[in-house]
Amino acid sequence: MEIGLKRRKKLVAWVAALVLSAIVFVVFLRIRFDDTHPLLLEGAVVRKDADPHKELPLEGAKITAKVGQTVISTTSDQSGYFRLAIPGKAGWTQKPTLSIVHGGYVPLLLPISRPAQLYVAKMEEERPAVTEPNQQITEISAIRARYTVDTVTNVNIGSVVKTFQVVNQGNVPCTRQMMCSPDKKWKASEASLTLEAGPDNHYRHARASCIAGPCPFTLTELKIDDAAADKITVKALNWSDTTTMLVEAEVFHSMVGQNITRSYPVIFGRTLNFTLPASVEGISIEATVDETPIVFPLGPDLQLSWAVCTERTDTEKTQVYRCELKPGYEFRKESPLQKTAPDSAP
Repeated sequence: MEIGLKRRKKLVAWVAALVLSAIVFVVFLRIRFDDTHPLLLEGAVVRKDADPHKELPLEGAKITAKVGQTVISTTSDQSGYFRLAIPGKAGWTQKPTLSIVHGGYVPLLLPISRPAQLYVAKMEEERPAVTEPNQQITEISAIRARYTVDTVTNVNIGSVVKTFQVVNQGNVPCTRQMMCSPDKKWKASEASLTLEAGPDNHYRHARASCIAGPCPFTLTELKIDDAAADKITVKALNWSDTTTMLVEAEVFHSMVGQNITRSYPVIFGRTLNFTLPASVEGISIEATVDETPIVFPLGPDLQLSWAVCTERTDTEKTQVYRCELKPGYEFRKESPLQKTAPDSAP
């Protein structure tokens, strides 16, 4: 009887396992071949070039997917990224073709053979920028991005010195109704002192000590209320005769100023690239135009007389700038030493 019962239990367990496996397999098939599940296509649009350094992202390219009678369009963002969600029924039964159009570039047809891929659409310029034989060339050199950043300077404006007493009478046994010593043996008293640094001020190196009276029977607690340390509280517990506490700290004042900072862009062909922190202000381009140093304020419209500039913000909140030369201008070739030399000008 016992052996038969064990066999029946094993058989039931095997049947349950098979049923569970079949359910999981059916669910997988329904998800995998569900014609209502959308087909997602992701990719990026870039300028076609033999040099990978010059394959710049193209913003504003129109990407259209056509599957049978279904047509879906989107536009590439500042980084060239695009994403299309094709309705499941159309996407799973037929292979879509992407049509990509951008002003100044040859239209591109991109067949989609495998949906689960990242597609890179490389677009070729219709008429690359060329210089006319008799056109005067203006050289651009010594280029730097100039901007201001806020800096906080902390100046020591003095120190604070305060005393307070913890009044108590020693050798009084503790009862339940009294504040007591840590060992619950003697009556105790507590006193505190709070100091506020004031607007734009904060404390550093705060300390508190017993300086008079039976200090061995005093317990001190120093509390800094927040990370800015603009407020400190000192508490003292005394279980003997009256003691005197001394509190001291250095006081610092925070002043916000602006520093002018410069960075060197990276140049590939006729395009320069540079990045800036998100919080900068007063962005301009310093450049030498035909031997004349000039400062060009970039402004919110990104206007330069000699280049067309664009700006985008990446996922880390960094501002990414790109400026491409207009016809009639060229970058003067400079040595690496000239490009990276430190600048001491104000």
